[in-house]
Amino acid sequence: MEIVTSQVKSNALPDAWIDRLFQRFHLMYGKEWLDKWGSLPLDQVKASWATDLAFASADQLRLALDHCKANNKFPPSSPEFVGLCKQFRVQGSPLLALAEPRGEMPAKVREMLAKLRGAR
Repeated sequence: MEIVTSQVKSNALPDAWIDRLFQRFHLMYGKEWLDKWGSLPLDQVKASWATDLAFASADQLRLALDHCKANNKFPPSSPEFVGLCKQFRVQGSPLLALAEPRGEMPAKVREMLAKLRGAR
């Protein structure tokens, strides 16, 4: 007797993310989105996208979707969308930019600013 176990996809986006992404594309592009896949089984298409986008964060997906909504008349292919997501890759953490203070300020405020600037 053979026991079949389900495998966890460690190198892929979660199914719920891909389902939501495909839902958004379907809402944006309508029939053109579904027609793009022809007779291919949608679960296989989604599995491929999930693997291709394994690197992507929620922010990257959102920004790439927003870009498509504003700029793409036609639905993107997987390589096109992967490229968009990579464009929006966040490099490191953003730094807090502080303007130089004008005039005199209390010593306590100067100390706090010095600490914040030193934290970079």
